[in-house]
Amino acid sequence: MMTTKFLSRPAGAPAPITLEVTAKWVIDEIRQNPSLRVVDVCSNQSGQIAFLPCALKLDWEQAFSTGPHLRPSPLVFAAIMSQVGVGDKDTIVLYDEGQGYRALNALRWLRRFGHARAFVLIGGRTGWLRQGYSLVREPTRFSPASFTVCIEGTFERKSSLASAAEMAPMQGGRRSRRAA
Repeated sequence: MMTTKFLSRPAGAPAPITLEVTAKWVIDEIRQNPSLRVVDVCSNQSGQIAFLPCALKLDWEQAFSTGPHLRPSPLVFAAIMSQVGVGDKDTIVLYDEGQGYRALNALRWLRRFGHARAFVLIGGRTGWLRQGYSLVREPTRFSPASFTVCIEGTFERKSSLASAAEMAPMQGGRRSRRAA
């Protein structure tokens, strides 16, 4: 006979960090949370023609290839997030084709840059469809927002409202400019 013993968390121990959310949770949040941002990070080569309801499209290659070793440049990352309408107070749900690689990598950088309210949709778009939820043909467009990057746990905040002129030197393969 097999028994299961549930251990309680020691007093003072931190609560477990939630990284994943269900499709049902996303549906409920879409209905009641205007600061929810569902973010599609699917590959541009996937031939994608449909999106989760209320999802915006984040260009993975642009956002995550601006720094050395595929580390996103904090200033460019903040500017891209701002441009697509993701702000400091938004709750972010990331999804990809279903493997989780892109969504988890985006989650890692969002958390590393100080955005704690970011999660990954369990199963991605594939899991969403398996559960019988529908897709829409066009991504949602949001007004630009203010997204601030907190560099590697410090309290130094970098402005997210970089102009196109400030972003130009950081794009197109030039990686000489780094945020401190």
